[in-house]
Amino acid sequence: PEMKGKEAEDVMQLWRMMEELQQQKRSLQADLLARVKEEESLLEKNLKLKERVEEVMAQNNANVEEAERSIKNLQEDLERNKSSSKKSAQLLEGELRNAREQLERTRKELESREEEERRKMQEELEFRVQEERERVERSALE
Repeated sequence: PEMKGKEAEDVMQLWRMMEELQQQKRSLQADLLARVKEEESLLEKNLKLKERVEEVMAQNNANVEEAERSIKNLQEDLERNKSSSKKSAQLLEGELRNAREQLERTRKELESREEEERRKMQEELEFRVQEERERVERSALE
């Protein structure tokens, strides 16, 4: 009788341990599912950021092309009007120089913006990856 009581106690203890392990398993599965959803969300946000950068770059390229067409038109106008007067030619040359300078400033500004967008995206991605690593490490220690 004493042995059966000990065996019953051992069985009960094993049963409690099994229930606790099953609860831990359910908790880990829920945690994993949450992390997978968060990772999917991060990937979606990253994709949207990339799409936005591509849109900005496309607009920037269109702006540069328009500026180049304007410069070409100014150059053509300059050539046609050079014979009319030296003063007119000087005015057009000044406008052309200003347009070129503006184009260069615009190009530099656009490059700076693109670089800043890339840097921000990289920082955001690194931050989120580091957060996820830390969460995974914390959960591994628990």
